[in-house]
Amino acid sequence: MAKRKHAEAIQPEQNERNDSKKPRTHGRKPIGDDPAILPEHRLKDLLQQANPSADDRKAAKKLAKRLARQKRRDEKETTSKNKDKKAGTNQDGGKHDRAAQTHKESSQPSKGSDSRKKTRRKPESKNTDTDDQTETRTPSWILSAPRGGRMLDLDPVFSPNEENLLIAFAHSVNVYSTATSLLKREIKTGHSKPISAFTLSSTNQRIMYTTDGDYISAWECLGGRKLDSWPAQSQIHNLAHARLENTQELLYTIGKVGRAWKISAHRLDIGPSRQIVPLRKSKEPITGFEVLQHGRIIVATSGPVLSIGTMENPGHLSYSWRDIECAEWISCFDVRIVEGVQNPRVDIVVGGAPVESVVVSPTGSNYAVRLADNSTMILSTAEFKPTFSVAGAQVPAIQGGRKLPYIPSVDFPTEKKQTLHSPLIAAQSNHLLCAVPSATPSRVPSTLPLNAAYLQIIDIASNQQISRQALTRTKATDLNIGPESNTIEEPNVVLMQVSRDWLVTVDEWMPPKKDMNGDEEAQQTRREVHLKFWSRNDDSKVYELVSRIDDPHDTHNRVLDLAVAPGTHQFATIGEDSLIRVWVARPRIRDGSIVMNQQGGHLFDWRCNTTISIDAQSTMAKMAYSPDESCLAVAYTSPSSPWTIKIIDPELGTSKSCPYGPVSGPVTGLGIIDRYLIVLSDQLHVWDLVNQQLAYGFTLAPSKGLPDLLAVNIEHQTFAIALPCTKESSSGTIASKLRSKVIIFKPTHPVPIFVSKPLLPVTALAATDSGHCYITVDLDAQVRTITAGQALTGTAPPAPIPARGIQQIYGDHKESAGERQFSNVASINIQPRAEDDSARTVSPEKLAEVLDPGPRHTMPPVAELFQRVARLFAGMHET
Repeated sequence: MAKRKHAEAIQPEQNERNDSKKPRTHGRKPIGDDPAILPEHRLKDLLQQANPSADDRKAAKKLAKRLARQKRRDEKETTSKNKDKKAGTNQDGGKHDRAAQTHKESSQPSKGSDSRKKTRRKPESKNTDTDDQTETRTPSWILSAPRGGRMLDLDPVFSPNEENLLIAFAHSVNVYSTATSLLKREIKTGHSKPISAFTLSSTNQRIMYTTDGDYISAWECLGGRKLDSWPAQSQIHNLAHARLENTQELLYTIGKVGRAWKISAHRLDIGPSRQIVPLRKSKEPITGFEVLQHGRIIVATSGPVLSIGTMENPGHLSYSWRDIECAEWISCFDVRIVEGVQNPRVDIVVGGAPVESVVVSPTGSNYAVRLADNSTMILSTAEFKPTFSVAGAQVPAIQGGRKLPYIPSVDFPTEKKQTLHSPLIAAQSNHLLCAVPSATPSRVPSTLPLNAAYLQIIDIASNQQISRQALTRTKATDLNIGPESNTIEEPNVVLMQVSRDWLVTVDEWMPPKKDMNGDEEAQQTRREVHLKFWSRNDDSKVYELVSRIDDPHDTHNRVLDLAVAPGTHQFATIGEDSLIRVWVARPRIRDGSIVMNQQGGHLFDWRCNTTISIDAQSTMAKMAYSPDESCLAVAYTSPSSPWTIKIIDPELGTSKSCPYGPVSGPVTGLGIIDRYLIVLSDQLHVWDLVNQQLAYGFTLAPSKGLPDLLAVNIEHQTFAIALPCTKESSSGTIASKLRSKVIIFKPTHPVPIFVSKPLLPVTALAATDSGHCYITVDLDAQVRTITAGQALTGTAPPAPIPARGIQQIYGDHKESAGERQFSNVASINIQPRAEDDSARTVSPEKLAEVLDPGPRHTMPPVAELFQRVARLFAGMHET
């Protein structure tokens, strides 16, 4: 009652204030009273006329200005009334707002007033494929933008002063400093398709031209701002910029129309029409070209043919061409004019070596070499020593570069098809460990073997390679060609796990089938299997081999899976001999005393501590340790039996009761969090091992070319799965059709706590113990991190009704009559951090680990370092 009287008391005063804020005309006539200004209905009739008079156009402009002024006054009046409404005005305030809104709408110009406005067609279609190139944030999770990626099959470009080197990736051009090898800026093009060519302006190094094949765009390199864009009228594969002596600016292109290839010149100084002048046509693919001496000379390659075009009349776009036949296919080349010599000298690199591109610097003092292992280096021409090096993730990726002619060989008498590979990765602290082959060519087809024989360590924050070392015997210096011209392959790392300071790998090698006269059984009897234990050297930042165990599961038997016990020096392997072996580290003893290393630490030897036998001979298997190392979950199958799951005591070797029955599909992932067993097959099941019942489960859609992936983060009590999904209305290769979604669950709740947007196909997924919870690697060798926010440190919400299928998460679930209803368990509360935990202390070792990630060129940005230190002192790594 008191509030009502107070409102009535302030109502007259408020009305006076509202009246005082009404717009004043100051002697101006209202709209429609001025004979020189037309009313709105007269304006509509005027705009419908074909040729309005000059007076009518002048009156229309005056009306438009008057309406704009009236609109601004109404907006100010509405804003002030909204403020008064928040301050507690009477109920009539809402009526005033609605009246003002009605007056505002009535004062808007009609749609006909905008009919004469010029409409500009957007030069490029809406980008749907590059939506996954940005960062995604939710209240609890952050999906980072992709880092790194596959270097495109394009020549790197020197800046005129040689201070920068430009390297092209799928949707960006990265500018690196040639002095420090550090990334200076990233220019995101936003093209709907990957970049097919780029070049710098020959007259202004701040301008760059890019194309996705359909459109050509001009960019400002410093700010990354798009200056212009226009259609190319052909499928563009290469670009070059030149300025003729008569000041004409031209953009030379290699384009393809149908089956015909042509070299054209786009005139940039005649407005938006962009006159295109054809210079040369060819039925064979034109693989590369260079424009020299202000456009007077063009050097192009087409297979084994080198073509040199000379301008007939300076200033006129007419060339005479001369072809030179070479003995081999020209894979890459660069041209420089030697002083005092009239004709150009051409340096050609021929053959199938892992060198995919060579570029000479403007002064001729350096070579920029792009290799087939997704790296680029700069070599000085005087000493031929590397002065610059940049390497991305060297995991196998889909080959998307230029197509080379297929040549039958001893190893591949028929053309080799592209396949999707799932690389081996592991995460330790802020480092990503990848088992990579010696080369991952970008050109199609490639007959180089993809056996993972090297270990690449990448700093996650800076996306810089820290080290690269061999894990098996390699053919870097030995002869890798057999007596019959067959390739001698390196051993292949098939399993890899990391724990604390230890790295464990399993590699296999078999002689070529040709050497065994096609006998597969004889080939398998010659199989070599090695179990290797590596220790990390903190000084050299590499892993040193400590123990090598030949044939850990008897002769010629494969190791099916490798599991690591969290927090201890213990690993377990399962082989084709139906045995599980538990390996532990023992101090190395010599003459009755413990052997020490140079740093004063103990030297260890790895030995088999326990051998456990299972029922049947297995051909496929998966294993996972429990967080307290008291249980070892084993899933195995044989040709005559379905998948079976057992819970085993790793110390006693006895089997515990397991409620899980036979599995219908192949098990692709296995994990244990607290008391819950996670099984990923054609279904996702979460079992409560204490209550001996199913917590929840989903039926998954059939895999579409990629395996389902599972990663378990014990520290955050979550697990993540990566499921392939098909891109809607897509066509083309497998890589263009497939997408993946990363979904994160808690074992206590069936509703996911994070679902990513469709991403490029995820080929590897791993959990990490650093601030980033999960790491993904996609088909384009791009690395992403998924980070948990502070929302996970509170109390978990109550469990909702369980979902019946994973499609229900996506919104396209169709319930079947025979679909199983999964049960649910009670929720678990996660205790938040204590109030006085903000005054926690941090050990010098932890701080040094954060602030000293490795060499100088791997240092992350200052913002990333600050976030690491903040997480360390906030205790987020212990949530």
